[in-house]
Amino acid sequence: MLDPEGIQVVAKQSGFSSVESEQVVRTRGLLVTGRAGIVDTLENLISGGQQEDILAATLSAALVDEGDRLVDVGCGTGKLAIAASRLVGAKGSVVGIDATPQMIDLANARSAKEKSGARFRVGVAEHLPLPAGSQDAVTSSYFFHHLPSDLKPLAMREMWRVLKPGGRLIVTDYGRPRSLFGYIASFPMRCDFHEYVRPQLRGELERIIETEGFGPVEFTATFLGYISVLRLIKPYPATTRSVGRSSTNDDPPPGRASMRIEP
Repeated sequence: MLDPEGIQVVAKQSGFSSVESEQVVRTRGLLVTGRAGIVDTLENLISGGQQEDILAATLSAALVDEGDRLVDVGCGTGKLAIAASRLVGAKGSVVGIDATPQMIDLANARSAKEKSGARFRVGVAEHLPLPAGSQDAVTSSYFFHHLPSDLKPLAMREMWRVLKPGGRLIVTDYGRPRSLFGYIASFPMRCDFHEYVRPQLRGELERIIETEGFGPVEFTATFLGYISVLRLIKPYPATTRSVGRSSTNDDPPPGRASMRIEP
């Protein structure tokens, strides 16, 4: 549904953040209302049958440990969030956020079926309903290419805002090809998958990270030569580092156990 200004009206949300909100959630990003039920199938086809491996690599890069708090932005049907919930256990928390209400319905159904502790809410990345510095990890997979270019920096700032110092931001999406094969494999996307993908194939996400000053980016995995898993570590304030809690973008937390995404 569109309001008079052409902005998509997503849902009314309350009781999710520390401050109750009755505002209508809106976004200019793309919704997948008409194809919510086949999104996983489409993503798997586009990724050459590697969707499960890509989600597993995304979660692995997040270095999730027991008791952590994680938010998955653009959570889709909830696969990654539910897998993360198994890792954080009862002492942690996992929240999945998606702007398409039908995706949240599917995620909630999957969560109930698997008796998962993950929670799912309708929301938008440009206004995350979470307190600043509240999350140990923020993940997003196959999400940023749904946003117009002017919203991508805003969404990334919001993800950075909710991270704790030492927290991990993981962005998995279509990006600049990293090999000749990547240029060939990404050709169909250049022919117009939709317009928000093409700038990413020219390095848009990497430029946003540099412009926003989020520090060096680590490529933890690449699929088909152009679907990349990017990791950023939020540094501790200088005053904290000076008294002995050292953590920088070059010094990530110790590795966690590997994890598996259930189909």
